[in-house]
Amino acid sequence: MPVLILLLALIAAAPVQAAPPVSFALPIDCQPSRTCWIANFVDLDSSADKRDFACGARTYDTHKGTDFALRDLTAMNRGVKIVAAAPGVVAGTRDGMRDANFKDIGGRTAVKGKECGNGVTIDHGKGWLTQYCHMKKGSVKVGKGDVVTTGQELGLVGQSGLTEFPHLHFQVSLSGKNKQGKKVRATIDPFLGINGREQGKCGVGREPLWSPETLKVLTYRPTEIYNAGFAYRTPKREELQNGLFQAKELSVLSPNMVFWAEIYGVRKGDIIVTTIKDPNGKTLSASKSKLDKSQVYTLHFAGKKRRGDPWPAGKYKGEILVLHPTSAKKGTGVRMRRSVVLK
Repeated sequence: MPVLILLLALIAAAPVQAAPPVSFALPIDCQPSRTCWIANFVDLDSSADKRDFACGARTYDTHKGTDFALRDLTAMNRGVKIVAAAPGVVAGTRDGMRDANFKDIGGRTAVKGKECGNGVTIDHGKGWLTQYCHMKKGSVKVGKGDVVTTGQELGLVGQSGLTEFPHLHFQVSLSGKNKQGKKVRATIDPFLGINGREQGKCGVGREPLWSPETLKVLTYRPTEIYNAGFAYRTPKREELQNGLFQAKELSVLSPNMVFWAEIYGVRKGDIIVTTIKDPNGKTLSASKSKLDKSQVYTLHFAGKKRRGDPWPAGKYKGEILVLHPTSAKKGTGVRMRRSVVLK
């Protein structure tokens, strides 16, 4: 299988006696699944397909890091610290690149050779390196040769380099010589470590690189709803990235009542159920759809158009529920509720 082949290749390429110097702490100052979310994991599939450490599809082809995403640019502008995951010496830095969706500044050509954007690389000794990418312009606080400690601030989460949304790309690599004496550098998934896991198993490896405390807060979730709200029309992703449509109130003259949600990790066959209830608890809108493909990210919305009279004033409640075929019969799934007041 491609996943097993890649794991064996990484292990074979790893330098001899390559025990990690220390375990890694959380490299970002946030609360996972509350104020930040893992958007992408390391891709462990050597083919054109994709597969994360839990045998899921929350990654994309050839992705080499763990992406910790913020909700939107408003969160980025408030400032979220990126910190050293372990002690070490700064091996290199870059700063000065603008924060922007790369598609809006000339595409891949504009960031060629600088895909990491503003970033920091730390040498932890014995061939272990960590890389911190897409930092905010002007936020890098360390320089080459600086000695850093676990938890020391390196900079702020930004949107520089090859990225469409504000996040930290955290990458672990191991360099040195293999048993044949050849110089190699391998990307290592911190959820697996270099010793992998039992054949046929899914999930965290035998010796993960994350510290036990960090693993506790990085529980794998196949699907996460990370942002939701109401709007008077269908929102676009770019608008939500700019922090729009977060109002707690709408006008009774709004032309539409739209309940939207941003979701990481929907899978083929998932059923998305969306409902809106009026101030009296009566169902105003209800929809149910089945997905025909897996997606790392999706923007889902449903609602109703106003016809004639104003909407009745009061509080409206929305709920979105994502059900996977394995959990649909049990009635369990991932859900998020939001409300809005119409005046």
